[in-house]
Amino acid sequence: MSKRSTRQKRAIERVFEAAQGPLAARDLVQRALALGTKISLATVYRIVSEGVQNGILTVVRLEDNVARYERADQHHHHHFLCERCEQVFDIAIPCELVAHHVPAEFFMSRHEITLYGHCKECEPGPTQRDEALHS
Repeated sequence: MSKRSTRQKRAIERVFEAAQGPLAARDLVQRALALGTKISLATVYRIVSEGVQNGILTVVRLEDNVARYERADQHHHHHFLCERCEQVFDIAIPCELVAHHVPAEFFMSRHEITLYGHCKECEPGPTQRDEALHS
C-alpha cells in the first residue's frame, strides 16, 4: 500500500495474500478482525484507495456492481460469483478459448468472464441443481 506500514495495513496485506478472489471492503474488515486486527470500514476504504492509486490493487466490478479489490500483480484470470453468499472466487479459463471464437475481422482488446452459481458451501440440493440445468 504506502511506504508507511501500520498494523491495519499489514493485516489487509495478509488478507489479500490468503484471498482466493477479489474482496469487498466489508469482507476485508471481517477477515482482518478474524486475524485479530480491529479495523474500521473507513480505514479499509482509505487503505484500498491508496493501494489502487499506487497500482498495487485493482478494482473488480461484476454484475452486482459491488466494488471488490484484488492484488494487481496477478496474471489475467476470471471470476465466479456465488449468488447466495456473494463471495467471488478466481477461476482459470484459457483465454485461447475466447480468442478462438472472435470473428477474423474483429480485433479483441480485452475480455472479462464471470460465471454465476453457488459455491460449495451454498451448493443447492439435487432438485434445485436439476431444475437449473433444465431451465
